[in-house]
Amino acid sequence: MVDEFADFSGNVVTVAPTTLDKVAADVVLQANRDVYIKDAIALNTAGAGITIIAGGASYNAGSIVNTAGISTTAGAVTLRAQAISGAGGITTTGGEVDLLTSGTLNYSGAINSGGGAVTLASQSGAVNSANVNAGSGTIQATGQSISSGSYHSTGTVNLTATTGGISVSDIKAGIANLTATSSINADVVVTDRVNASSSGSSVSLSNDGTSALRL
Repeated sequence: MVDEFADFSGNVVTVAPTTLDKVAADVVLQANRDVYIKDAIALNTAGAGITIIAGGASYNAGSIVNTAGISTTAGAVTLRAQAISGAGGITTTGGEVDLLTSGTLNYSGAINSGGGAVTLASQSGAVNSANVNAGSGTIQATGQSISSGSYHSTGTVNLTATTGGISVSDIKAGIANLTATSSINADVVVTDRVNASSSGSSVSLSNDGTSALRL
């Protein structure tokens, strides 16, 4: 099912979550302006995913506000917008989660991928307040800077700040790779090792005080 930019281009359209679930396949929603998730979206068909693009094809003129939550049964969740926000969670039971904004990414809803890879990125701003539990899946977060939130994976966590620093107090991983231009301040618990590099400032790492800091 595809709801395209040209469909009802000048109007507000409401789509019931049950309608999306009945598609029993991948769903694509496209909006020239904003998308509000006010009722929980639950796709129960195995592998069925959802892609939401707000703000036109370049996703630079609209927001996605997720206040109710999105869940799939191993289906991917892909969100594109100028901004993504809200406290509604994303649960995919093994499906990948991919959030990309043209501006700052301030999404604080809990992301639980159950082993699926999680990618968070901002093209021209920071990644703030993300709360991710990927199970064994890889987490990749990229922005001008990265701050707050939590990043948990038994696999690999990669945090990259392209022009600023990293300030995160809750990283749990097998391997954590932290790369920044400015300072890195992180509380890290790993079962394997931490690789941390700042090209222009200092690196300060700590852990929970009960285990070794593995470098």
